[in-house]
Amino acid sequence: MPLWMKSVQTLREFQQSFRRALFDPTSTSPALRDQIVTHGLPAERRLNVYRNNMIASLTESLKATYPAVVKIVGDDFFKMLARRYIESSPSTCGDLHTFGDNFDKLVDSLPETRSLPYLADIARLEWGYHIVFHAVEDNPITLDALAEADIEPDQYDSIRFHFHPASMAISSRYPITNIWRFAINEADDDRTLDIDTGGENVLVARRDNEMEFQNMGDAEYRFVQSMISGLSLAECFAAGCEVNTEFDLSNALSQQFLRHNITGFSLCDAPDALSSQQPTNNLSQ
Repeated sequence: MPLWMKSVQTLREFQQSFRRALFDPTSTSPALRDQIVTHGLPAERRLNVYRNNMIASLTESLKATYPAVVKIVGDDFFKMLARRYIESSPSTCGDLHTFGDNFDKLVDSLPETRSLPYLADIARLEWGYHIVFHAVEDNPITLDALAEADIEPDQYDSIRFHFHPASMAISSRYPITNIWRFAINEADDDRTLDIDTGGENVLVARRDNEMEFQNMGDAEYRFVQSMISGLSLAECFAAGCEVNTEFDLSNALSQQFLRHNITGFSLCDAPDALSSQQPTNNLSQ
């Protein structure tokens, strides 16, 4: 093996052993300790400097992404959650904006959070807020653009609408936007919150550089989910009718244009379902 290739392999092995040592102090190998220049400070203490800085910086990143979760559970409890998340889902990218995408799954899996059954959904809402806040911008179109397009009536089923990239649809059994606002705003001793007022379907959106929550009914939520997934208009309509057989396609589509959610459209192959009174679809619940 050429000397340069052996050096690259050795560097990779060193990096892997260093990474293991950061996450698990008991895994520090003698070979790794031998390569650390101590200058009077033991190798393990030097590793602790890196270890503590890594945990602290990743924890602060999670706190910035999940401020409502922090307010709900408290700083010490959140640090425990962050530590477990860092250990189970270590960062694999230098961009910390991508770190934290499965935090809600960890929250949902822990016995310590069972007394807060809505907490995982709040985490999902905050991750959606984070992603949408940093998403690329695009220019919405109006219904006039669709009316002026050279599309034949028998092609309507095949229209695929392009949903605004700064969007994420989230559904919960709890009033998550009310809980989020209650947690984010400074506490008022006279405030009360009823978490049993029903669930919410929310589109987290950024329009004109402003963040907003767009509330939707169950059928509209399935319709919008399908649009975001890139399905044809016929398939989106079928998804809405799966929830409500009297789903109003015209109103739901108009709402998406009025809310500046549509940025374009194209044609694709799709089944003839717009005129069907009993549409079917295979979308998961």
